[in-house]
Amino acid sequence: VSGFGSTTVRVLGYVERMAEFMAASDIAVCKPGGLVTAECVSMHLPMVLVGPVAGQERANVVALTAAGVGVYDEDPRRMAEFTRKALARPAQLARSRDARQARRRAQRRRSRPGASPLT
Repeated sequence: VSGFGSTTVRVLGYVERMAEFMAASDIAVCKPGGLVTAECVSMHLPMVLVGPVAGQERANVVALTAAGVGVYDEDPRRMAEFTRKALARPAQLARSRDARQARRRAQRRRSRPGASPLT
């Protein structure tokens, strides 16, 4: 991304293998819509929330930042700087990635596939 200061950032259009991309990611820069934020929370992927519209997305910003799973600032320059700094700390991102993988393993151990029959 031109001027972003990182050669590891990839901007993609529509993709069908989103879970695979999210699993390989250290951080998600996304709008605070319901589906993408639910996917990020499920994947334990920290979010940089951008461009919320009034209503549900604004409420999601409040809930996600209060829960500590996303960050947001009205000033896009501060959000870009936060993202740049996060990406500049590979050791910290690696620890975060390891912690996310441990939480996923714990969730799988506790999951009960098929616990509720389809109606």
